[in-house]
Amino acid sequence: MRCCMTETIARILDKLEQVRQRGLTCFGSDKHQFRLNPPLSEGAVAEFESRAGVRLPENYRCFLLEAGNGGAGPYYGLLPLERWDDAESGEPPTRLALPCPLRPDMPEGVDWTQALNCEVDDLFQGTLALVDQGCTYYSLLVVAGDYRGRVINVDMARNTAPYFVHGPGFLSWYERWLDELLWGYDGSWFGFGLPGREVDLLAATREQDAPPERVRAALVTLLRIPSLQPETLAAVRGLLRHPSARVREQAAPLFGKHGVTSAADDLKPLLADEDAAVRKAALAALAELPGVEWEPLARAALLDSGPPVVFRALSLLKQAASLRYSDAVVLQQSADAEIRGYGQWAAEELERAERSRSA
Repeated sequence: MRCCMTETIARILDKLEQVRQRGLTCFGSDKHQFRLNPPLSEGAVAEFESRAGVRLPENYRCFLLEAGNGGAGPYYGLLPLERWDDAESGEPPTRLALPCPLRPDMPEGVDWTQALNCEVDDLFQGTLALVDQGCTYYSLLVVAGDYRGRVINVDMARNTAPYFVHGPGFLSWYERWLDELLWGYDGSWFGFGLPGREVDLLAATREQDAPPERVRAALVTLLRIPSLQPETLAAVRGLLRHPSARVREQAAPLFGKHGVTSAADDLKPLLADEDAAVRKAALAALAELPGVEWEPLARAALLDSGPPVVFRALSLLKQAASLRYSDAVVLQQSADAEIRGYGQWAAEELERAERSRSA
């Protein structure tokens, strides 16, 4: 049976060949070498579907039949269909037919079972493992339920909410991976943020009444582009004053990455932002800017009320070999027990360094 997506798959295979011809590499490519395993037969796919009691999403099914059964793919590569349960080993295939309860609007910081009103054992039903990203992170494909066909990035330890990848399904996700390799994007954290070229992402940040999460998603991908046009950086500079803290937090790192020293005066006010995550991002960006005296700013941040900000300041000073005993004392006098713990750690690190120099 000829797949209706044959032309799309042919285009994908051509891009995969271009990646090989150009000798590109990415995280995990030493394992799969940008080679796909042989495709499956219609009979093999149908037999799996019969056992599972579910038909696979069409674009993934066509990929298995016409492109390959695992191999070249994001992170450590595509898992073959027979390893569909890698994320939760030992599950019966009939679990695939049960509707997946995960949804895009799940809040951060809330236990998944409470957010979804379901049992732990039911969280990943209706999904198969596409990619092992490393540690406890996987890309899953929803095969049953309201979001059938969507790709989701998940932390199986459930420390962060599941992330529904932008795009209609498997093939758009896979082709985006190849496009971004060919465009020279940093492959770290592939699949997060909006898809597209720099001009598309810039346009997304300028959309009238664009939801903050869409603007933030555009910034996430812009951060993975090696070099940005001045027009883009100018537009992002304006986002440092965006009403959404999530947007301000995501905009700040772009200036540190690209060494835009002229943005220092826009970043410094963010050190007093009401949101601790914004303060932390601004401090980290300032520390990357050439010619900016960031150490006094980091020392001032040791008095911040937010432990993540304090720890970032402490880490920056330690990395620069500029940590002092007086810094440890400041932390040990904090009313916050977590910050006092940082002070103890800093003192021990300084003592360890002193013993090493004396040895």
